[in-house]
Amino acid sequence: MYMINSTVSSQMPGSMADKLGFGFVDTLTGFKWIGNKAIELEKKGYNVPFAFEEAIGFMFPVVHDKDGISALVVFLQLYNKLLKEGIKLGERLEQLYSKYGYFKQCNGYYITTPAVQDEIFNCIRSTKPYPSHIGNYRVNSWRDLTMGYDSDTVDHLPTLHVDPSSHMITCKLLTPNKDEFIRFTVRGSGTEPKLKVYIEAKAENENRADISDDKFTPKSKKKSTDIYKVLLGVIFTIGLFYKLFVHGPSPNETQRNLDASFNAESHVADTEVNPAEAMVTPPDQMNLAENVEFYDLMQYQGTPEGKSNEEIVLLLVPLRNAEKVLPLMFRNMMNITYDHSLIDIAFLVSDCSKSDKTLEKLYEYTSAMQEGKLVPILEDREREIKGKGVFGSSDLYLKYMPEGYIENVK
Repeated sequence: MYMINSTVSSQMPGSMADKLGFGFVDTLTGFKWIGNKAIELEKKGYNVPFAFEEAIGFMFPVVHDKDGISALVVFLQLYNKLLKEGIKLGERLEQLYSKYGYFKQCNGYYITTPAVQDEIFNCIRSTKPYPSHIGNYRVNSWRDLTMGYDSDTVDHLPTLHVDPSSHMITCKLLTPNKDEFIRFTVRGSGTEPKLKVYIEAKAENENRADISDDKFTPKSKKKSTDIYKVLLGVIFTIGLFYKLFVHGPSPNETQRNLDASFNAESHVADTEVNPAEAMVTPPDQMNLAENVEFYDLMQYQGTPEGKSNEEIVLLLVPLRNAEKVLPLMFRNMMNITYDHSLIDIAFLVSDCSKSDKTLEKLYEYTSAMQEGKLVPILEDREREIKGKGVFGSSDLYLKYMPEGYIENVK
């Protein structure tokens, strides 16, 4: 068995692999690398149950790419299992930290020009083959995928793809505690004028005070002011991150924060948004365990005889700050010609701004749709939008669609 992630992602799977005895491999960033590596390993007879990337992408065996639908199903299965065992998500995460080590990340970027990026990396590479120390920490390993160097391999050649046109350096630092480390990657963005920094620290226990006074300081070099500022910023970021990691909340406090953040039952009850139960069961009586079910969509191919065969269609709609487009979306859903009693709808709402009312409007519209009262609400909303000089969905149909099509829709 293997687990895979991109090289800028957490090294926690590597710690798990060391203790449990399965394989772990990292790839370059992007699911074209992760997916192809999974296919390669599967052809050799290995099972790859899970892969992920730092930029929030999860891959399970059903699709060799990041896929939110399969990730949602697996997460709900996990939640259902833990709920039956009486374990909260935060408690399970704490168990994993206690067993495999505490991992924390701090990622960011600096806006630079390509020319300044070249100078920065040339400055970093000025100590051959690589710097021995960064601040008070000794460099334990060094990989440069631009120059094609890896201190950890026998022949000092990287196992990952080398690209001379793209800057990317990964470094691992040793700390006074042999069970702790800091690992960071600095790379130039291939699509934006950014210098990206990915930092991760690992600790095996709560007591890390023996390294709290250490400083990260750049060596004095007569380089351009821009280079010095960016390098200082990178090194300061590493130092600040480790300071926070050392002096940050204890695992017990972290546990309390996670309990508050991941208690899905209280979250759903507080927001009173559950489309599957809208206007049916009061929020305080909902049992989420009964709502988590597994659907094998391969059984529902959607044939012309779908209605007679009761072939169910699932609409899974991801939404973010979507309040203003919800009326048009619900209009379009109402126009679907497939039998509405055979359509299940699920909404994935995430990262909305504080002023956005996507969740509240979803609750209002889904409740009204189930009661057959949605059309007047949408018409009122569209009149309000039209009064501001913007066409609503009905106006768009009337203005751009053929008359025969409009009559057919009606």
